[in-house]
Amino acid sequence: MDHISPTQLEKVFNKIPKALSSSGLANYCSLWISKVPPSYVLVTIATTLVILGSLASITSIPHNSLSPTEKDPLFDPSDLELEKEEPDLRLDEQDAIIIPVCCGFTLVALYYSDVLTKLLRYSFVLLNVTAGTFVYSFLLNTLIRLFGKWTGINPLRLNPRYRLTLSDNNSSPHPVSLFLPNLTYRDPLTDKSWTVEGAEEPTTVQSSTQLINTYIRLDVIPSLILSIALSQWSPLQPIVPMNCAIYAITQIQFKNLKTATLILSALLVYDVYFVFYTPFMINASQIDLPIKIQLPTGLMGLGDIVLPGIFISLCYKFDIYRWHLRNPNTEFHLNRHYWGTYASTALLSYILALLGCFVALDRYQVAQPALLYVVPSQLISILSLAWWKDGFEMWHFHYEEVIKTKKDQGPLTETAKLLQVEEEYVEEEDSDYVPLSEEEDDDDDNDDDNINDDQLEDEED
Repeated sequence: MDHISPTQLEKVFNKIPKALSSSGLANYCSLWISKVPPSYVLVTIATTLVILGSLASITSIPHNSLSPTEKDPLFDPSDLELEKEEPDLRLDEQDAIIIPVCCGFTLVALYYSDVLTKLLRYSFVLLNVTAGTFVYSFLLNTLIRLFGKWTGINPLRLNPRYRLTLSDNNSSPHPVSLFLPNLTYRDPLTDKSWTVEGAEEPTTVQSSTQLINTYIRLDVIPSLILSIALSQWSPLQPIVPMNCAIYAITQIQFKNLKTATLILSALLVYDVYFVFYTPFMINASQIDLPIKIQLPTGLMGLGDIVLPGIFISLCYKFDIYRWHLRNPNTEFHLNRHYWGTYASTALLSYILALLGCFVALDRYQVAQPALLYVVPSQLISILSLAWWKDGFEMWHFHYEEVIKTKKDQGPLTETAKLLQVEEEYVEEEDSDYVPLSEEEDDDDDNDDDNINDDQLEDEED
């Protein structure tokens, strides 16, 4: 191998930005994409996004599974970061009216007002960084988790966790430099401690003094840097709305199949009306906002990806719920394969519906509302599957909540039975009865006599 001088290396690296600029790699990719039918490219992108969003939407464990422990061979430290709590944004039945109305007002406002467009553009700057950081962090953590599963290496060695705490120290001021660390080192061989001169001894930070207490993984730091860099790099601007789509799928969820049916049906009517009978939807697709996946040969609104993706994530959670029903008293682990019949059916119906939408677009040369094809395809297939396999249990299914029925409440205590059934109380049959002593019994009798005398005086008055 010939020796490469520093000057030659500098020339090579100076050529890299030109190769990746809009006149280089981006033009080549655009030319390659233009030769592929737009329907295939957009369907592939949409399918990838809904799968990633569905997998990333698992932020809690189902109520019918056991909490993960380190004893299970499938254990990963990420399992302990899951909770048994509801997400922040959970759509309910009343949202079937609220969401279409709010979306309609937003489309009309975007059509008549440029001020709202500017406000949304500024707000999307923060959203782009947040969504990108979440997506890249999820991808890095998933790759490390799978790598640890396949190789047996502890994922904490590659992706450690940290807790960053900011607290006030007004109660114990000390003459220590601002940048001097609080560090105590102990040699593992000699067991001798070495402390930085002038450093404060490590202590437990009391919760009352903590101003900020943040738990972070190491992958968050490069993800944040990558998100900021890519959001400002023009050749990769199409990645920004993709990150927003995945992030939206993970942050929003339907309560159950009933809620999903009502909301998707309402949004179907909304989409058909605003695409076929108004200019508002066409105008929104031309606004420079990350609300669409745009290629040189076509575009696709984020709503046509996010809403079906939320529905597929609901089906995926129902697959997890069904797996633990068939395998009771088992722990939940992210490394376990849960993707089942419901998620696969919803995904396949979504792909077929998108292909049908592009066929109609090519035939009639008129903008088509994708939800007109996606919603009936997904709902009919899943409703039929739920009726055939599980007796429509998915209709009122809850992933996190435990709905207790009378059968699940267990046997009632003796006190509860007495309160529930009006029966004559028998002192001898009460196992919890403790007889009073003679002195306590005399005191109770005196108290009863005093109460009776007071009542007689009140009646005479």
